[in-house]
Amino acid sequence: MPISDAQQTQSQRRPPLLEFNDVNTYYGELHVLKDVNYRVGDGEIVCLLGGNASGKSTTMKTILGIVKPKTGLVIYGGSTINDLPTAERVKRGIAPVPESRRLFPRMTVLENLEMGAFTRSDTIDIEADMERVFSLFPRIKERLKQTAGTLSGGEQQMVAMGRALMARPKLLCMDEPSMGLSPAFVDGGAERQYGALDCRLRLCPPDRRGGAAGLGPEPTRQQDGAAGLSRGDEDAIDRAAPAARFARGHRRRDV
Repeated sequence: MPISDAQQTQSQRRPPLLEFNDVNTYYGELHVLKDVNYRVGDGEIVCLLGGNASGKSTTMKTILGIVKPKTGLVIYGGSTINDLPTAERVKRGIAPVPESRRLFPRMTVLENLEMGAFTRSDTIDIEADMERVFSLFPRIKERLKQTAGTLSGGEQQMVAMGRALMARPKLLCMDEPSMGLSPAFVDGGAERQYGALDCRLRLCPPDRRGGAAGLGPEPTRQQDGAAGLSRGDEDAIDRAAPAARFARGHRRRDV
């Protein structure tokens, strides 16, 4: 549904941070993303809503370069990134929180967090960001010397989010961000925790329970690989999860 000029936020009026232009992505002969178009402004929080096999995770893999579109353009920060390897995209400020966390299970929590800052050399700021992650997720500070593979599912999810934040990303992509987290955390603590994340954009497919974990004031519907933007759709948020509803009053500030 098109957005009128009056409905656009300041971030939407600026050149987009991320843009899909007629993107078509395949797995072999299977056509997954079909002429997908997104235009996401700097400073926005976006949640992809859709059923199983609608292309949400494939959208994120396409952003990260794990799969490449057969046709169409992926534009990030004003530049086409179709041919960039994943490592270069990470260097440019795209950080993932993958589905199922994908931590390094034999490394400690601290080592996993340090891996998030692998591309950085600003030691003082890295230390400050580490403390900030601890303030967001106090539980993982208590587990620093513990190997990541021995943590609970919820603790691993916190480490995965902390690792991504250690990259100081401009674009944070989170796949099923509330997977493994307790319902009490999602329903009551997500506002405090996620609302404090300081990155320019969060693109978050909902979790398996159908909720967006409070991350989606700008819902984007996706069905059978085709995406249609309907920003500010209150009904879409209400159909997500109660934990998502706080986001209506927590639009990210422009940065």
